[in-house]
Amino acid sequence: MAKTLEKSSLKTKFGIPVSVWVLAVGHGLVDCHATFVQPLWPSLAHSLRIEDGQMQWTYMAWSLSGSITQFGFAYLADAGYGRRLLWLGPLIGIILMGLIGQSSGLAMLTLLLTVSNLGFAAFHPEAATLAGAAAPHDRARAMSIFAVGGYLGQAIGPSLSGTLVSHGSLNALSKTIAPGFLLCLLLIIGLRLAGPIVVHGNSKSSRQKSPGLREVLRGREWRVAHLVIMSVLRVSAAMGVPLALAYGLDDLGITPEVIGETQSFFLIGMGAGTFACALLVTKRIENAVMWLAPLSVALILPIAPFIQHNHLWILMLLSGPLLGLSLPILTSRGQELLPEAPRIGSSLTMGVTWGLGGILVAALMSAVDYLGNHFLAFYALALWAAMSAIMSWPGWELRIRRQS
Repeated sequence: MAKTLEKSSLKTKFGIPVSVWVLAVGHGLVDCHATFVQPLWPSLAHSLRIEDGQMQWTYMAWSLSGSITQFGFAYLADAGYGRRLLWLGPLIGIILMGLIGQSSGLAMLTLLLTVSNLGFAAFHPEAATLAGAAAPHDRARAMSIFAVGGYLGQAIGPSLSGTLVSHGSLNALSKTIAPGFLLCLLLIIGLRLAGPIVVHGNSKSSRQKSPGLREVLRGREWRVAHLVIMSVLRVSAAMGVPLALAYGLDDLGITPEVIGETQSFFLIGMGAGTFACALLVTKRIENAVMWLAPLSVALILPIAPFIQHNHLWILMLLSGPLLGLSLPILTSRGQELLPEAPRIGSSLTMGVTWGLGGILVAALMSAVDYLGNHFLAFYALALWAAMSAIMSWPGWELRIRRQS
C-alpha cells in the first residue's frame, strides 16, 4: 500500500515530488513571518522603553517557544495530530506576529511573540517529516530543498519588516496578515492536490503505540548527545549573527531598514548554502563539509568588528553560505538516527537545538551588553563554530559509527 501511494504522488522532472516543493514554500512563509522581529528588537525596546537586558528575556522566551517546543509537537504529531497542527499553527502565528506593534508593554509583547512562535513551531516537525518521507530514497536532497525554503523566508522576513517599520511604524506589520493568511490557504490546497505521503509508523495502530523517549534513545544515547551538542553550537552561531548585527548596528544609529537588509544578506547566504548542499554535497564528501564549513566560518566572523558597517554585507555573504551548507545534513542525520520516530529526530536538530542555542545567544548578548560593545559577540560566535567543527572532525564521526 505504501508503495502504491508513493508512486501516486506527483513528481517534478528532477524526481523530487511536488509535495516537497509545496512544503518548502510553506516553510518559507512560516520562517518569513517568524523572523519579522529580527531587525526590530532595538526598535521595540525603544518604543516600549525597555532596557536591553530585559529584552533578552523576551528574546529567550520567543526563541524557546519556537524551537524546543517542537519536541512536544513531534510527540503530538506521532500521536496523530500532525496534519491538524501543520497549518493551524502557522495561521495563528501569522495573525499574532502582525499584531506585535499593538503591544502596550513588555508582558503583552512577550505573550504575542511567544504564542505566535508556538504556532510556527507546530509546523516544523510534521512538515520536515513529510518532506523527508515524500522522497525516502533522496532524503538529504529533499531536506535541503525544504530547508532552502525556510532560509529564503528568513532572508525576506527581516528586510520586509525593517522596510515597513522604517517607512511607517511598528503597526505597519498588520499589513502582512491578509497576504500571509491567503498564501497559507493556497498552500493547504496545493499540498492536497500534490498527492498523499506515506510516513513510516503513520498508521492508526502505530499512533496508539508510539514508542516512549527512553525506548527511542536506548543504545543511541551517546550518538544523540553528540549530535545535539554539535548542532547547538552550530545553530547558536547562525542565530547569534543576526542578533549581534541588530544591536551592533543600532548602537551606530543605523535604521531598522538597513539592519534588516544586512541580516537578509546573511540569511540569503544561508539559503544559498543549503541549496548548494542539495546540488553538490554527496555522501562521499558529507563528513568533510561537516567540519570544514564551520571552521571557515570561525575564521571569518572575528573580522566583523573591524569592518565598516556599510561593508558588513560582504562578510555576511561569505559566512552565511558556509553555515547553511551543513545544516541540512544535521537534520537528515537526526531522522536517520531515530528511524522509528522521524518527527522526534527532526525536532532534535530543527527545534530542541535551536531552543538551547537561543539560551546561549541570549546569555551572550546580555554579557556583551554589560561590556558595552555588542560586536564582541562575534568572537564568541566564532568560537562556537570552531568547537562544532572539531566535533565534526572525522575522528569523532568514526567513533560514533563504531557504536552504530
